[in-house]
Amino acid sequence: SIQAKIIMNNFEFFDKKISGLKSLCDTYNRELGYENTSLHLYRIEVLDNEKFIKNMKRAGIICGIHYSALHLNSVYNGGKKYDCPKSKKLQNRTVSLPMNEKLSFNDTEYIIDKVKEYM
Repeated sequence: SIQAKIIMNNFEFFDKKISGLKSLCDTYNRELGYENTSLHLYRIEVLDNEKFIKNMKRAGIICGIHYSALHLNSVYNGGKKYDCPKSKKLQNRTVSLPMNEKLSFNDTEYIIDKVKEYM
């Protein structure tokens, strides 16, 4: 199928992609003081993720929110109320930074500078 052909072609670049993501993660860790190991998402904690994301967007950097408190979602809680203060707090403080192995050195430095400015 077409999808299988695309996947097989992408495997050719897999090692280079992983190497680039590892380098980016290491740079973020060193510059931002984290010890993240994921090569999929690079999550940080800020005081107000909505405000942070708006500031980053104005600077031309798109970030994401990849942590919503599941205990507040009826799909997961079955209508029951749970008290999970840490989860609720992190829902409003967690942000994902751009993770792309093709980010240039200058792009990475710009992102780091803006993160430090808006934290």
